[in-house]
Amino acid sequence: MKQEAEKKLRKQNIDETKRQLNVFEAAEEGQIDRLRYLLEDNPSNVYKTHESGLASALHYACRAGHYDCAALLLEKGARPNCRTASEETPVRFNQPTMFA
Repeated sequence: MKQEAEKKLRKQNIDETKRQLNVFEAAEEGQIDRLRYLLEDNPSNVYKTHESGLASALHYACRAGHYDCAALLLEKGARPNCRTASEETPVRFNQPTMFA
């Protein structure tokens, strides 16, 4: 019985991680309807950061030029001044690197 409960909990954690990753993917790919659904399903996803570099969904939307997704994220409470591990804001994340 305890093993079944632990298995169910692990599955829930995996499902939650997948939903969080889907928020990043939806923002980066410009899938606004999917993004809207994912944010309605779990509003706290707007504050999540991706483990690699700590970028938010807002960073991904801005980098890909999906400003409709960025606007939705801001409307839902995304922080426009949040920074990645390398101190980049979502707006700065959109600008090309001068030394690339």
